[in-house]
Amino acid sequence: MKRSKRFAVLAQRPVNQDGLIGEWPEEGLIAMDSPFDPVSSVKVDNGLIVELDGKRRDQFDMIDRFIADYAINVSAQSRQCAWRRWK
Repeated sequence: MKRSKRFAVLAQRPVNQDGLIGEWPEEGLIAMDSPFDPVSSVKVDNGLIVELDGKRRDQFDMIDRFIADYAINVSAQSRQCAWRRWK
């Protein structure tokens, strides 16, 4: 059966020529558990997070700064670090 002209035109549109690819960790196309993820770490100094995942605060991008300032409970993190040292 011959396809209509409408479908032939739609198939030529760039949006319809996209394809799906699998995970590609080397290029950052992976959601979680990349072999290139940094080792998790948090350092707190006077109630301020000064290092995340091996990056100093002056190297933080906007997302790192938001996470450090608003997403991490510093007092809970300090207790967790103390617990790990005790264990």
